[in-house]
Amino acid sequence: MEFKYFRVKRAFFYISIILFIFKGTASAASIDTIYLSDLNKKLIVADDIHVFQSTRDIDLNKIDYRNQKWKNIDSIFQSKPTELYTYILISINNDTDLDKEVFFDLDDPSIYDVYGILIDHNTGEKIDYRSGLAAGKLKNTNNTDNAFKFQLSEGHQYTFIAKLTLKNFTSLSSELYSVEGYSNETSIHFLIFGIYYGLITAIIIYALFFYISSGFRWFLYFAIATFFFSIVTGAYDGFTGFLLPWFVKLFNGYHDLVSGGLSNIFTLLFAASFLGIKSFKNNFFKVFAFLIAANLLSFIFYFFIPDVGFYIVISNAIIGAPLITATSIYYYKKGDKSLIYLVLAYLIFSIFIFISALYLFRAIPANKFTYYSLHIGYTIHLLFLSVVLIERIRSIRKEVDQQKILNAINERKMFERFNQDLEDTVNTRTQDLAIKEVNLRTILENNDIGIWLTNTQLRVIECNHKAKEFIYHLNKYVNFGIDTNLNEVLHDIPVMNSWFKRYENALNGQEITFEYSYNIKGETRYLEVQLFPILASGNVSGVATFLNDITDHKIKENTLEKTNNELSRVNSELDKFVYGASHDLKAPLGSLKGLIYLLKHETDQSAIDEYFSRMEGSIDRMESFIKDLVNYSRNSRAELVIEEVEPEKIVNEIIENLRYNEDYKNVTLDTRFNLNDGTIYSDINRIKVILSNIIGNALKYHDPEKVNPHVKICVSMIDNKLKVVVEDNGLGIDEEHKNKIFDMFYRAHDSSEGTGLGLFIVKETVEKLDGELSLNTKAGEGSKFTILLPNLR
Repeated sequence: MEFKYFRVKRAFFYISIILFIFKGTASAASIDTIYLSDLNKKLIVADDIHVFQSTRDIDLNKIDYRNQKWKNIDSIFQSKPTELYTYILISINNDTDLDKEVFFDLDDPSIYDVYGILIDHNTGEKIDYRSGLAAGKLKNTNNTDNAFKFQLSEGHQYTFIAKLTLKNFTSLSSELYSVEGYSNETSIHFLIFGIYYGLITAIIIYALFFYISSGFRWFLYFAIATFFFSIVTGAYDGFTGFLLPWFVKLFNGYHDLVSGGLSNIFTLLFAASFLGIKSFKNNFFKVFAFLIAANLLSFIFYFFIPDVGFYIVISNAIIGAPLITATSIYYYKKGDKSLIYLVLAYLIFSIFIFISALYLFRAIPANKFTYYSLHIGYTIHLLFLSVVLIERIRSIRKEVDQQKILNAINERKMFERFNQDLEDTVNTRTQDLAIKEVNLRTILENNDIGIWLTNTQLRVIECNHKAKEFIYHLNKYVNFGIDTNLNEVLHDIPVMNSWFKRYENALNGQEITFEYSYNIKGETRYLEVQLFPILASGNVSGVATFLNDITDHKIKENTLEKTNNELSRVNSELDKFVYGASHDLKAPLGSLKGLIYLLKHETDQSAIDEYFSRMEGSIDRMESFIKDLVNYSRNSRAELVIEEVEPEKIVNEIIENLRYNEDYKNVTLDTRFNLNDGTIYSDINRIKVILSNIIGNALKYHDPEKVNPHVKICVSMIDNKLKVVVEDNGLGIDEEHKNKIFDMFYRAHDSSEGTGLGLFIVKETVEKLDGELSLNTKAGEGSKFTILLPNLR
């Protein structure tokens, strides 16, 4: 009865398939179907996969997969690195009478990204799946490979469509597993590679330990090369993406290219260092250097043409291992018999690299041996290489032990020679000490520094003539010398009474330095006095006193301080000058620029005339400012030109120059001269600068509200000095501005259109002429400037 029921159920199933075909398209008939009744634990399904590649990124939920140009592949199908999107399709039929849970596994763990959907044709349901190196935690199954867990309902027909991103040589070899089969396969997978990577980790630690303890760089190169090769094999078996997903994303899926290149480079460096190949004169060194350069070149191609980078790295790996094998054989024949294991290590590794390359290019069928040929070859390679390293360490230790014996013999001989040399040295130094004592006495007596030494009771035990000379000049003390009681000297010379406390501190272990001044023949002399405690076996046994005449240094120091103060003042004025100059130059230039812009767009002649008038004003302000700058520069840099001055002529010239000034017409000028036929010599141009600024300001800042604005100019000779008084009844200056108007760029009036340099230049110029300048002023009443200039000849 059950058998009959099953046959009826299967009949209905096939009828539904036929109806689906008529409802769909005829192309579906060409797609192979996998039947779960054929699955025990594992079913190889690579021959049942269909594939096509496209430049388009097709939405799988909208793809009309029945009308795509699918083609069958086989188990040795391989795609090279490509920018194309690769689409695969498999059809699965759960023709059993149970719901099934199965795993679809794409063997190649180096696939960069997989996005797929499972379509249930009976219900229309679609389920999304994600895997690949780029998927990270979004993978459908957290494992080293690209596996998808399907829940397949009894009697349902399914189609799985996936979009693959391939960034290296990729195989589409695949299997369908039962839960039990997949669990067994995964357990064996993790066990084998746990042992493999455990061995590699142990060897890396072992190599780093010996590098740190011995300092041999080839241990470090070996450790680094092994680390990066483990990343390459991890790209084959999926452990790199599983354990180091950040590393995969860092190089955008080309981690095996970068790691392979680095492994090649450090393997070559290891071999060159281990075999002692260090010179370009060595032909092997030249070939090694060429291959290293080629690997570095692959990194450049990584950014532009990854395919080329892959071929360079693979070619270097295929060439590099045989090259190291040949090099090792060469040095083995030259007599280093310990290299036999190095020869075997790289010979075996060369063979397995060649097998892996054949598999990579699908020149040989895919199976577990060919797929994991790099793992097998590298494991054997590391075992032989470990023997080589152990033998090298034993050889080094043997050499070290022999060297220790030789060192012990040499040390004994050296000790005997040392004793003899010591006796000779003692005799020689005894004679040298006698000579040095004479030399030190000579130095002490012929030194410009006064020196005396005292014991703890301040009794002099040594002194030189400079010290005696200093004490004599202080108080005509003629008996100062060895065995003098310094306490008595300090007591007898009042100006030295304060030294008692300093000697007390020195006897307590302090180093004391102070300055001391005294008069000799009406001249002040300066001394730097230093008191140093004399130490014997850690205890103070006396005080050493040094007297250094620093009079010349003190004079220079005072001069330098004065110069620095002047320099600080000049720098401050320079800062103000730069700031003010930039501001006052920008303002008229900005005004001109704005007026020019307005002129370009103005047609009204009256407005154009107004703009030209304003431009003329801006130019006048700029001209005035530049004139002030020139005056300031000349005053600061130009030397004084001393010649006879005609004050009345200078004043009249200045007034004549101001006659066309608009303010001149509104002010009454009153000039008075009382020179008494006196003659004065000074710098005419600088006097003109002073008077032009003072008289010009008096006119400019007159009070237009007053009935009779006037300016009085009085010039006279007093005590062989030229006195000029300029007095006005103009606006005057507030008390708060009075002390600031001589500062650079300071303007006392808000209405001022000047540069703020005029009175500053006046002050600087008067000082340059060694003159005096004073101001009496009151806001609303006027100002009175008084200038007094000396006769410079």
